[in-house]
Amino acid sequence: MIYSGKVIAINKSVATMNAAKSFKDYRIVRLLDSGANSKTYVLNKDNKQFVLKFTRIVTLDVAQDKEQWYKTKQVLTTLSSIKHPNIVEVYEVGEVDITDSNYQRFLDMINWNEVKSEPEPYYNQHDSSSGIPYVIMQYIEGHDMIKQHTNSEQALELITDLMSALSVFAKYNIRHGDMKFQNVIYNTKTGRYVVIDFDFSEITMHLNIELT
Repeated sequence: MIYSGKVIAINKSVATMNAAKSFKDYRIVRLLDSGANSKTYVLNKDNKQFVLKFTRIVTLDVAQDKEQWYKTKQVLTTLSSIKHPNIVEVYEVGEVDITDSNYQRFLDMINWNEVKSEPEPYYNQHDSSSGIPYVIMQYIEGHDMIKQHTNSEQALELITDLMSALSVFAKYNIRHGDMKFQNVIYNTKTGRYVVIDFDFSEITMHLNIELT
């Protein structure tokens, strides 16, 4: 997954990232994107690239954030067993536990406090009693739909690909929760549109198909 996004304080992140160098048996290549509640990195393993995404559990919203992560983890675990050209591939999902010897190392690398999107600095803190949620996903060469100029034929392809992805979501009772142009990537290698970013997703008992 690669797309143009606003990267905040990237130089400092790169410095701390270089100190970490690796995540499990993957090599950390570079910071891909940085936001208030998540950071993504490009990984390399056996000359193949992947995406690692860390999600923050905010101090002021611990219960809410943990509940949403539980829902998201259910969806990502389900998607890890599915291979579909219009849905980003999920390879691994879990948490870096606070008892893990690498916990502080990755917390220092991520450095949530450098993101100044909220007025209260303490709001940027990761809850010290929480593990660090992560997911390892497919790396897609392409761009999001904000940068994609489509003609009528491409628009039809987009609709067809989205309907194909939504049919899978319906089959597994998955509600994406955040369907928007930024979360649809055009894969330049395959020529297909791919749905990404399941931060607000959940598995529901009764699913109404809608682009939300």
